Amino acid sequence: MRTRTRRRRKSRSPCWVKGVLVQSPTSKVQSRGDAEARLRKLYERWGLLSAAELDAIRSRDWAHLAICQNEKKALADEIGRLHEEAGGKDHRTTLKPLLEQLIALEAEDVRMRASQQQHLAEEQSKLSQAGRTLQQVHRAYVRDQTLIWNSYS
Repeated sequence: MRTRTRRRRKSRSPCWVKGVLVQSPTSKVQSRGDAEARLRKLYERWGLLSAAELDAIRSRDWAHLAICQNEKKALADEIGRLHEEAGGKDHRTTLKPLLEQLIALEAEDVRMRASQQQHLAEEQSKLSQAGRTLQQVHRAYVRDQTLIWNSYS
């Protein structure tokens, strides 16, 4: 009969040792400054994705817009994890100009989506009206099929 022995799992939670972030035994050691640099890169990537979203909205490329939004969702998760790893240190003061740019891009994105949504709603309304008009014309010019069939019987 075999007996199972449990192996102890190594902790994967990050810890700080003398101002250095140690993520796990297999990861590299990172300083707090490195965390800020990584955050800056992630926020810059966010900005690129926001710009790509605006282009997708302008060109009505909804599939590309969905891809950008999914990437931003994953990026938001990664940014959240990095903030946790940084021990809750507030990087907003050093990243303020970049964050203000991102907020402006997001605001433009919201305005552009609202404009496109309104335009598409108007377009849909016009198409619905055209469909109703076409049905009225069809009813006016097409005789009742049952009457035609009955006339030959």
